[in-house]
Amino acid sequence: MKTNLRRFIDHTIMVACIQIAFVGLPLTGSSQTSACNDPENVIYGVDQSGKLYPITVTNSSVGTALNNSGTINTPTGASGSNGLGYTNINGKFYYFWTNPTTGNGGKFVSYDPVTKTYATLTTSPIRNPIRMGSVSPDGRYYTVDTKGNLYCYTISSNTWKLITSSLVDQDGNDVSAAIQTYNTGDMAFDGYGNIWMVTAGLGKIGLYKITGPVPSSGPLSSLPVTRILATSTPTPDGNDAYGIAFNQSGNIYISTSNHLYLFNPITLSFTLKGSLANNIVDLTSCNFPMTVMPLKWLSFNVQAKNKNQVYLNWQVSTQVNNKGFYVQYSRDQSKWDELAYIPSRTINSLEIEQYSYSYLANLSASNFYRVKQEDLDGQSSYSWIRVLSSTPDNPVIVYPNPAKDELNVVCSEQTVTQAQIVDLSGRLVKNFNVKPGENKVDISLIKSGVYFISVNQSDGKRNMVKMVKQ
Repeated sequence: MKTNLRRFIDHTIMVACIQIAFVGLPLTGSSQTSACNDPENVIYGVDQSGKLYPITVTNSSVGTALNNSGTINTPTGASGSNGLGYTNINGKFYYFWTNPTTGNGGKFVSYDPVTKTYATLTTSPIRNPIRMGSVSPDGRYYTVDTKGNLYCYTISSNTWKLITSSLVDQDGNDVSAAIQTYNTGDMAFDGYGNIWMVTAGLGKIGLYKITGPVPSSGPLSSLPVTRILATSTPTPDGNDAYGIAFNQSGNIYISTSNHLYLFNPITLSFTLKGSLANNIVDLTSCNFPMTVMPLKWLSFNVQAKNKNQVYLNWQVSTQVNNKGFYVQYSRDQSKWDELAYIPSRTINSLEIEQYSYSYLANLSASNFYRVKQEDLDGQSSYSWIRVLSSTPDNPVIVYPNPAKDELNVVCSEQTVTQAQIVDLSGRLVKNFNVKPGENKVDISLIKSGVYFISVNQSDGKRNMVKMVKQ
């Protein structure tokens, strides 16, 4: 979430570690001479004869095949090659050199662009042609066949497993049946282990997301998916969609039989990048981006009004499949309770939207607040944490805390006169006058650190509140 605190708490530590190590970073060593040296601008495609091509996303130009010459042990009998994926773990491409058929598991291979060598891997249990394939950030190849069956191949153990034969969207629709109806498709993984899956045919296209981490064992009775683009959506050129891939920034590129497009999941629109040569039937990239059009947190503020009334407001933009927001509060930042649920005004939007919530609270101690955002598929992100503080012997509230440029000091006593900001050593940093109620204080010139707000009453009493300057 760029500046936001997007967290997907269900994801494995392995995915996070691999992402830190690899996403957006060029591989070191000699592999740079062959592939993945420009992850922002170059993705890869495969044709039906097994040739692997670099594709420049800015203009859709197709370069010389990586495996065009110099290969040591090219497999024979390429037929209907498909399901291209790539892993940063070993720098290899994985795909079906020969597509499975009835009674034949096809020929599944890996290709090393540095050594220019192939490895023919364990024959798959698949007995139907495949529609799509990709490799997850933690080194597992997934593919879906023409019957809508989802399979997993674990690279480290060279083994295959059926995961499920039933993919079901958020409205209970049978996605596996839709895959059987249409005749092309592809998938790509983001850095959180989510699968973005295209299925297409008859000039129509559908886009789905399987929330990661995707199971690697089964079979499961069913697996939920989130529909992003209905399969009734026309493709931009009337041709079937063949491939999907991310660049380093998380932009989504979708290819048809003739063209390459940039797809915007907010506006659900396609931008033409150019004609696509060499009959590319599938796409992949060297990227597992963490920033696939995430919701952006723009602001989150908490105010105390009329002594015990708490007012929260926040601004967001770039909402994709946003279900809504849970307002949460805590006394110690370890146990969080939900105060309210605020549904999203729009599921998908590029616009800035503002939300708010207010309630009467007991401010006899520190109250911490945050907002949890949740997508339709259950993934979530969090706002910043804000705190309001007051005690019976210390009737002063400051917010936001931490603060950056402006601080609000709320005084419930009727006899307050003056206040100071002092540092931890007791040195006076700023003097300012206060009145009962809310007082705005400019702190933009104060250095970052921990301070105390000292509020004086006319009877000589002094109230102290800790404040953090960002």
